[in-house]
Amino acid sequence: NNPPPPQVTAPPPPSSSSQPPNPQPHPEDILFTFPLANDFQLMVLKDDVLYVRTVVDQFGLVNSTPDDVWASLNKSLSLSHFRGFVDCAAFVRGMELTIDHHLNSNSNSNSRYYKSNHTEDLKFTLSNFFGSYDMEQRDRVKVNQIMGGLTLLCKGRKSAKLSFSFGLFDVQGSTGTHDPCKPPISNDNPGVNVSALNTEELFLFLRSFLIVLFACCAQSLKLSGDQVSKSINDTANMVCKDVMKHQWKECGKKRSVNFDEFGIWYNKGGYEVAPWLELLDLSKWVIDKDANNNAASQGGGNTSSGGKNTKSSGSLSPPPGNVNRHNNNNNNNAGGSGSGSGSDL
Repeated sequence: NNPPPPQVTAPPPPSSSSQPPNPQPHPEDILFTFPLANDFQLMVLKDDVLYVRTVVDQFGLVNSTPDDVWASLNKSLSLSHFRGFVDCAAFVRGMELTIDHHLNSNSNSNSRYYKSNHTEDLKFTLSNFFGSYDMEQRDRVKVNQIMGGLTLLCKGRKSAKLSFSFGLFDVQGSTGTHDPCKPPISNDNPGVNVSALNTEELFLFLRSFLIVLFACCAQSLKLSGDQVSKSINDTANMVCKDVMKHQWKECGKKRSVNFDEFGIWYNKGGYEVAPWLELLDLSKWVIDKDANNNAASQGGGNTSSGGKNTKSSGSLSPPPGNVNRHNNNNNNNAGGSGSGSGSDL
């Protein structure tokens, strides 16, 4: 007879008294805050903005639309062999090829600079980006979910990025014949998104943006992975329920929502429930005059969201990680209840 396997007892969780202090950021370092589920807040600090600027420059995708990046990444990864999933090594390799392709397509000085400098630092950043989406730590992530986060670093307005990503998550397909690697469009009106998301798909759609925003904010360094996952999932669930509640009240539908209906929800008050969606527009990451002008020239539109401007004098090294939240009644709000009528999708 084989001896029984040894029993492993997990160590007890540390007591609250042994937790390190969680100091409040200095008010002058806070650019704006966003409400999350369970009365938490997501803070965007000046250092977070510098980090996003670093990653935007490092990836060199700010002159490329999400559609262009998705086409290149799809080709690099040969998604038909991955069945929609990718591991970290394949993602890093595919993104390096994608970034090389798009840098070679652009002749601006930033592209030439980062073409000669994206080596180990880029690999590290890409690995961390993948790790943010590998929430179960299985080295396996759905590519449509990670592509939703990559839209933040691409060219275009918030509405275009949302519309593109909406199609990526229509796995069932509004016609039942949808290829998940190709966002569905109307045959009668090319370019018109005809996707419809069920509750689970809408949850994953919203979560893909929350993950990348959390990964860009240094507050997450103070939280465990489980705490970050819970806040992301709870917030995505909260918003998802609000969208579906609106669907049932306004349309008599409770099983799915199309992009036009999602836009109606957002403009009728959804901007107060999910104001963090405004950050998909890179012009909202107030960095410096040149960066804002560049973002605007690439299609970043104005909204009613506020926030302080700050000039960047340098860059940050690889990603800060996940997010910690603090309440601060004196913070600036970007969107939400302080934004008046909100922002059109």
